[in-house]
Amino acid sequence: MIVEIILSILLVGTALLSLEVRSSIRAISSFAAMNLLVSLLLLYLKAAYVAVFQLLIYFGVSLFLLLVIIGLGETEKGKLNRRIILPGTLFGFLLTLFLVILSLTTPLISGTEYQQTTFTEISEMLWGTYGYVLLVAAYIVAFSVLGALSLISLKEGKK
Repeated sequence: MIVEIILSILLVGTALLSLEVRSSIRAISSFAAMNLLVSLLLLYLKAAYVAVFQLLIYFGVSLFLLLVIIGLGETEKGKLNRRIILPGTLFGFLLTLFLVILSLTTPLISGTEYQQTTFTEISEMLWGTYGYVLLVAAYIVAFSVLGALSLISLKEGKK
């Protein structure tokens, strides 16, 4: 119970921080931290596949937003700060890989009998149980891409 409360408070804090920060890079970083906390909460609630799926989608959206901001030249100093971008991207990739490996090896560690699950069963389970969540995630990704493309077209139109 305490873990859920702490994760929820941190989740709301990082969500508010991503809205209130003026720097685009810091806002995207806090958005990525918020998504990491959502994944940790899902992992704590024993929804490992959904946690991995959520990490993949939203870290992809965070990386896409970061690339659009860099492409538009809206960084603080007008330069690409690789000390911020590369470790964050690498951290998201390694964390996703860790959660995938953890979800596959957890029955082996706990001593329970491991049942082989095929990708077809996983996709049926995800679609049947979390179909609406997947649709919302797809809409979020689609509208993020459309918004970024419209920003790019506005920026190119001003030149």
